[in-house]
Amino acid sequence: MKSRLEKVYDKMPNKKVDLKAHKVALSIVDELISIASSVSVYSKNIDIDFEEIERLQSELDNVKNSLDVDLDDLASENSKLNDKIEQANNLANELGVNPSELNQYDNSVDIYDQAVETINKLLMSGKI
Repeated sequence: MKSRLEKVYDKMPNKKVDLKAHKVALSIVDELISIASSVSVYSKNIDIDFEEIERLQSELDNVKNSLDVDLDDLASENSKLNDKIEQANNLANELGVNPSELNQYDNSVDIYDQAVETINKLLMSGKI
């Protein structure tokens, strides 16, 4: 006599199902989901990086414009300073005095020299 479980098994079809094929298909789907997720993350990161590059480029452009204006102003004022230094030098020579004895003469010459160095440094850097 067969047990109830055996009777149920007997009624079931004896068809074998190939589960390996289903497992492979599920594995590929899992890999597709994982890789697609990675691609999506990297694409979003690139969008963020690109926006940051645009922001930094805009900021750099603003700094360069400011530098150009400051350099023009420095060159103009330094030219005026040079003219005044020459006038002070000539006046001191007419009076028979050493120009260094004039108040602020040496300080003005030092400032002029520093400005010339700054201008030359910027021009030689090739960044303007």
